[in-house]
Amino acid sequence: MRHETRQDAAGGIVRLLNETKDYPAETITAGSEVDTTLRALADHYAEIGQPGPALEIYQELFRKIMASNPDPENDLLNSVYVSRLHTSLAMLLRRMGRGDQAVPLETGRLELWLHWNRKLPNNPFVHRQLEAARLP
Repeated sequence: MRHETRQDAAGGIVRLLNETKDYPAETITAGSEVDTTLRALADHYAEIGQPGPALEIYQELFRKIMASNPDPENDLLNSVYVSRLHTSLAMLLRRMGRGDQAVPLETGRLELWLHWNRKLPNNPFVHRQLEAARLP
């Protein structure tokens, strides 16, 4: 019953995004309400043991955020959103036994924070992100 209630809520969220014409969309802005909502939906599916739908949502989200041309190398807030997306997708792929597909995402995340470490040396926030990206 608990999963059905969550499933109904997830469906309701997507219907609401449809009604507001925010989704489906060709592009999704990192950090937008649509981004946050779809991430929560993907996390929900992963949590209830449905990694397939979770992966589909995360892959679609990744494509559409990248299609919006975020600038994570020059916009620190964009860096955070893109980095979190890389982390979530990589973790899900690893849980599904697809570590080979997770490696490029993890490498991209690390390279992003190495870039910011050069750009903002000794920045505590960047340093924490870099350390987290280095963890296995």
